[in-house]
Amino acid sequence: MFSLALVTGSTSGIGLALCRLLADQRINLIIHGRDAAKLDALARELSDKVNVQTMIADLAIPDEQKKVAALIATQCPDLVINNAGFGFYGKALDHSTEEQLTILEVDGQAVIRLTLEAARVLIANGRQGVILNVSSVAGFVIFPNFALYSATKALVNQFSESFDEETKSSGVRVLAACPGVVATNFRSSAGGHQKSKNNDLKAMTADFAAEEIWKQIIKGKKLHIFNWKYRISAFMCRYILPKAFVAKLMKKNIDSIQSP
Repeated sequence: MFSLALVTGSTSGIGLALCRLLADQRINLIIHGRDAAKLDALARELSDKVNVQTMIADLAIPDEQKKVAALIATQCPDLVINNAGFGFYGKALDHSTEEQLTILEVDGQAVIRLTLEAARVLIANGRQGVILNVSSVAGFVIFPNFALYSATKALVNQFSESFDEETKSSGVRVLAACPGVVATNFRSSAGGHQKSKNNDLKAMTADFAAEEIWKQIIKGKKLHIFNWKYRISAFMCRYILPKAFVAKLMKKNIDSIQSP
């Protein structure tokens, strides 16, 4: 069992569900976020079960990423879950270049930086551990109007699978989890709208996603797409369907989300 877990993006959605799940497993926690009040409230909620440290950092800023990396180097958590991430719906040119690069910082560079540093300190100390990167099925498809987000998730998938081959002989696993649509505030923060209650039925809950991630960690499964519908869809989009058709389908999906 793990002795200390770091979870980025801890105060909402999958990250919050994961922190509660890990606390139930009696795993001490380092919880990360940008909102001090929310972090403190979560720490108070979980402190009856486990020891909780808080880490305030904006992962869109490289120097803030380095603060988290330095904490990893000193604390040596044997479970690191890179969960923080965001995206913007709409054409890439509808957002400033700086906004798009912020996605790359949080969803790409921060994930890689913290993964490398976590693996480095674990191996240097002769310890086993797991680094779980929360990715997305969006990383498997051509995704107009969601281009940079899907590209960062493809990066995370490829990097995690490749780096795992380098580290697993040392007892350190690097895993990628690929949920589909999850009922969190991601859609509204990305600039989308929920059109009907029926659409909510298609989304998995954050608690379900957290449970799937925990099962993946226990099994040491390198890459996990969460349910059979998404697994079939990813396979069809990657290997069977014409790319032009996939692109049209994905664009239609985003357009429907953006329409009020």
